[in-house]
Amino acid sequence: MTTDTLPPGLAPPGVVILTGPFGSGKTEIAINLARRWAERGPTYLADLDVVTPYYRPRDIRAELAAQGVRVLAPEGKAGAFDGPVLPPEMAAAVADADHSLIIDVGGQPHGAGVLAHWREALLARGANLILVVNPRRPGGDSPDALAELTAAIVARAGLPLGGVIANGNLGLRTAAADALEALPAALAVAQRAGAPLLALCCPRELLTECAAGAGAVPVLGLRFHLRPPWERAVS
Repeated sequence: MTTDTLPPGLAPPGVVILTGPFGSGKTEIAINLARRWAERGPTYLADLDVVTPYYRPRDIRAELAAQGVRVLAPEGKAGAFDGPVLPPEMAAAVADADHSLIIDVGGQPHGAGVLAHWREALLARGANLILVVNPRRPGGDSPDALAELTAAIVARAGLPLGGVIANGNLGLRTAAADALEALPAALAVAQRAGAPLLALCCPRELLTECAAGAGAVPVLGLRFHLRPPWERAVS
């Protein structure tokens, strides 16, 4: 099912938290959602990945600001430091019901643990914790490993799992078959966690082809923003 309307669990207003192992594509999804949310109202995008911050919303802060998205991330020298530095505006943003908030958080349990700082406020706003599953990344094709990781993330964050996204991307080399192959792994994790499978993501140029094979699962087309240098050279 193709949709131009974001499905329940991914639509504003509110708070969405994206987590998942390194390489799952959660940051690209966060950026794409933030751009769409900003079309409907004021939106924050919090860059809280303190585990493997190689692909960071803060790196395109100016571009996102021009589209109505305010990126929350350390600035200056702190913003260039690959370590556990949290944005000072975060507490105010979580409490700001006039803004929607998307949080890109580290996919390991200790990365999700930063959410405990604002647990009560996040619960009060009905924050939706979402796991991004990419079976093309190490460990992403093992339902047992993913279920164990999910349980650990939920425990450290102190928040219930609200849903799962399938995101079988290989960057510029992604074919429709690659995207669709993420569905079984994502569905298995969702079923074991008792959470819904919210969407399948794919490059936007593959949207129609992927929708034809996704059944009733909503398909969201993504524009890539954070490509590695070797891909930027051919794009």
